[in-house]
Amino acid sequence: MRRWLVLAVLLGVVAFGSWQLFDRLAPALPIADPWTALPANSAVVIEVPEPGRTWDNWSRSALLWNSIDDLPACVALDSLLQRLHAASDAGLLSGPLLVALVRTGGAHHATFAAIATDADRRSLQRSLNDLGLPENAVREFIEAGTTTWAPDSALPTLHLAARQGLLLATDDAELLDGPPGNTANTDPLREAARRSFGAGTDAHVLVRTGPAWRMLAEWCGPELIDRSPWPDGWAAFDVRSRPQALLMSGLLLATDSAAFAGMGSAKARLSLARRLPYAATWSDVRSGEGMLSLFPDTMRRDLLGWVGAGAVVGTGTLDGATERWAAIDLTDSAAFLAALSAGCADRNCPGTDHRGVGLFHPVGGAITHALGLDDPWCAVVGGIGLLAGSERAIRELIDAQLDENTLGDDLRTAGLLQQYGTDASRTFWADLARGVDRLATIANKATRERVLAGRDHWSRTGGLLMQVERATDDRAFVTIALVHAPLAPPLSNATASDVVWQVDLPAPLAAPPQEVIDHGTRLGELLLSTADSTITLFGTSGKPLWSRKLDGPLIGPVTQIDRYRNGKLQMLLSTPTAVWLIDRKGRDVEGTPIRPDGRMSAAASVFDYDGDGEFRVLMPLEDGRSLNYDLDGAPVKGWRVQRQGAPAACGIAHLRIKGRDYLVLVDRSGGVHALDRRGGDRYRPALQLGRGPQVLSIRPGSTIGTSRIIWRNTDGDVRSGQLDGTTGTITHTGGGPLAYAPDGAMAYALDDTLVLRSGAGAVHRIGLGSAITSISWTRDPSGDDLLAIPLTVEGGRQVFDANGGERTVPGDADVMRVWPVDLDRDGRTEWTTITSAGRITCRRSAP
Repeated sequence: MRRWLVLAVLLGVVAFGSWQLFDRLAPALPIADPWTALPANSAVVIEVPEPGRTWDNWSRSALLWNSIDDLPACVALDSLLQRLHAASDAGLLSGPLLVALVRTGGAHHATFAAIATDADRRSLQRSLNDLGLPENAVREFIEAGTTTWAPDSALPTLHLAARQGLLLATDDAELLDGPPGNTANTDPLREAARRSFGAGTDAHVLVRTGPAWRMLAEWCGPELIDRSPWPDGWAAFDVRSRPQALLMSGLLLATDSAAFAGMGSAKARLSLARRLPYAATWSDVRSGEGMLSLFPDTMRRDLLGWVGAGAVVGTGTLDGATERWAAIDLTDSAAFLAALSAGCADRNCPGTDHRGVGLFHPVGGAITHALGLDDPWCAVVGGIGLLAGSERAIRELIDAQLDENTLGDDLRTAGLLQQYGTDASRTFWADLARGVDRLATIANKATRERVLAGRDHWSRTGGLLMQVERATDDRAFVTIALVHAPLAPPLSNATASDVVWQVDLPAPLAAPPQEVIDHGTRLGELLLSTADSTITLFGTSGKPLWSRKLDGPLIGPVTQIDRYRNGKLQMLLSTPTAVWLIDRKGRDVEGTPIRPDGRMSAAASVFDYDGDGEFRVLMPLEDGRSLNYDLDGAPVKGWRVQRQGAPAACGIAHLRIKGRDYLVLVDRSGGVHALDRRGGDRYRPALQLGRGPQVLSIRPGSTIGTSRIIWRNTDGDVRSGQLDGTTGTITHTGGGPLAYAPDGAMAYALDDTLVLRSGAGAVHRIGLGSAITSISWTRDPSGDDLLAIPLTVEGGRQVFDANGGERTVPGDADVMRVWPVDLDRDGRTEWTTITSAGRITCRRSAP
């Protein structure tokens, strides 16, 4: 963690300073290429085109980050980078920023960062002061072009320099010796790998595979270092961050022209990994041809007689001891057993029986040694050759097949492999959340204690899936997915695979969650309001991004607008005494809140009549007046403030008909008013709704007179009327809860019965067994179907489609409210459930 914290701090320091330079002095000449400054021993290079935006999006939406962001080092890192981002509006950073891990001898390495700028270094004074460098360090940098800084006791001293159009930072001063550019690596294979980078990604990673793998010796023992899965060469990856995974895909170019020849063209079935017992936390799947490459040439002809589509080798722990298993797809079970029995006297190996399956204990030979099994036990079940490193382990493997306790039967693992994996030449899977003990066995002595001490945080992470697909003999396609898949908390009706995140609210929920869009990530976030008039924005990962108290409860829905027409969205919301415009960081936009001189009778409405960014906020007040303000918080000039006969019964609606604008207002006495943009009467409706109407919909017609209002009167009748006075009754709903959908569908309560009426008039009745207190309509994000969500006095976890079909909603027994969302925009519904104790849980629906 310490090394990666250094890397991230360097990213922030260099990016922040560089942005300050670009912000003040536009370069007159082409800027230098930071790639030319990289030391020749750079083993890993990370290129981040937009550092500020990338970090902001990652910290808001990544479930992986959310699972470890409470670690002290992560708290410090996030605080620093958020401060940098806030101070410099880092979404406009110029780049790219390069950060390299440089081999300095053996397993040791240093961190080096570079970004281009041609501004004078004196322009950095203010940014270095803002960053927190002491005055003497800033003065040294201005005078000499270099300085040192110890940002935290947990970090080594950093060395900063501005040289020949490049801003540099490193934790090894020797890497700053000499002018930039004289250590550039001109390896043609490296340049070929770099040219394979794609556009539009969050980052790029360039890896010199041999040296990079050997650097792992700083943390890992020889068991891992001596068995590298990579041939020497260069790997180039495009990196994309998603809420549930960090995805890397790219090309590996090997220096050996035959490095991948042994893989062959066939693919191994990923389903082989599902044969391993649940105790396995690491697995390696190879194709049949790939498996043969493990053996000497003299043996391969014999193996061809019984090796089928591939094999999987897995490791895990049983009662604290490391065990190893293998499963081989067989074309000839007898030939397999004969090959393993070759070392036994008279080919008759000792054995026993377990649950009707014969076990054999052959003498270890070349076949089992190649699979990492020195004292093997073996069996055959369903055409699959099973091997393990001990009698106990082979029994566990057979039990897993017979009792359906394999990795394929574990919903969490099977779901992840299905979502992120496919058949490939080779597949490696490591379950980081469950495999802490296995991680400890491959860690070196200095690292082992830290791995075990972090067991709780490892359990919150997930797994690593790596797949290799042979392209030619000297190159292969590689995909890597670092997936968020935590071990679920002990919930009464949840599996480890369906829980996305879970948090506890400090106060009771006041209204259903409202989904909003984050303009940075284009993903969904949840705005929740609680009974203490506090609103909290939860990111895609469930992380509370900010929380603030308002002057009263929310009334009406939240509306998102682009106030400055720059692609950035703000949330407009109403309380009884104010209209708020809040940005994605929870800050008031300049000019707001707007506080009218009276209480509002309904939520404010916001309109941009001509789509030119001239927003108007219309606020109906309890005294019958309607105010019109702009988003600078000033009254709109020329607006006629009229006092209607009664307060508005709902928000003001805007209709545009034949190029003319109408502002339609319904008051509580049932009067209907059609105003122009200045507040004057544009049309005098003949329609009267009667006292106390519940307005359900206001729809435009071909003329203003044929425009229609749908409402419910105090007798419980849902009626429809045109503004010219034509009316009719749609249905009787009583006086209980009612929800109206845009297509005319209705859901209403008659005592403990939920009545669903489609827009075409089809009716379905469903008895719920207890009184219904509220009903909501929403749409299923994965299918766009209308869903009715009733809430009864006993809570509410039942959801019905418009035809009366019930949807399965996972969750605890005491769920009081449920809401469907699709925060990560993957087309799969996530169910947000809230319990009576205020626990909100986001769960994935079944695939």
